[in-house]
Amino acid sequence: HIGRWVDTKKTEFQFGRRQTVGKLEWGWQLGTYYQNKEAATVFNLNTTGAGSAGFGGGTVQYRSHSYNAQIDGSWHPGKNHLVEFMLNGTRERMNIHTTASEAWEANTNQGYSKAVAAHIQNAYKNDYNLYNYFIQVQDTMTLNRSGNLFFTPLFRLQKASLDIDKALDPDEGNWLSSYNLALKKKIDPHITLKASYGTYYRVPSWFELFGDGATIVSRWTMFHSTTQTGESLQNFIEKGTSWDVGVNWKGKLLKADTDLTLTYFHRDADHLANYCIDPMTGAPYYDN
Repeated sequence: HIGRWVDTKKTEFQFGRRQTVGKLEWGWQLGTYYQNKEAATVFNLNTTGAGSAGFGGGTVQYRSHSYNAQIDGSWHPGKNHLVEFMLNGTRERMNIHTTASEAWEANTNQGYSKAVAAHIQNAYKNDYNLYNYFIQVQDTMTLNRSGNLFFTPLFRLQKASLDIDKALDPDEGNWLSSYNLALKKKIDPHITLKASYGTYYRVPSWFELFGDGATIVSRWTMFHSTTQTGESLQNFIEKGTSWDVGVNWKGKLLKADTDLTLTYFHRDADHLANYCIDPMTGAPYYDN
């Protein structure tokens, strides 16, 4: 049995600046990191076509380079408005290297050594780039003269371009738009009512698609099968609507400062991302 281990090394660097110009407060930030994760892993060879059931072992090395840039701030165009904004872009490059070190099965078969190597190459994409773009703008408006009724519309644009050298990518080149509408009413100094409604998109991260190099199984074999089954990779993007209502109370309770919130949440989601466990092998993976 191959030994189970994980070795992770990460170097991260960030710098930025914030400033105020009149009614505008804004800042920028640049960041980068390099991570090298190497781990032992085990493969189920039942689907390799080697001829009989069995398992194989090997090592996987994930080398990731990430570059991030962000601009955010707030602007007071008037006493009844507070506009907040954020623009963010990230580029991540992954290099994945795999080796087959051993294989074992109930009936000795030399074909398993070749099956392990072939299965590893099929299960992992060796090189790809992930680009994430995110834009968000919201305006908190005071609706009455008393200054206790607030309305906040929020608008988002996001895009994830995953370069995996295939005809279909999870975004198919599209920008995704969503919004949220929030209302808040201060009844008195102690009680505040809140409600919101909106839509959302959740694009899968790289490790949800390709594993994390140690504890999460890669979906690369699923990407191979999509060109045969006709399943759109758009199905990997979670989307839906959500709303909530709540009440907040602040005051003294048993002579202590107290902040209590009661909220009801509701969400309707399509292609919900789930963290699953294979009951046969115990291997975790993501599914929609």
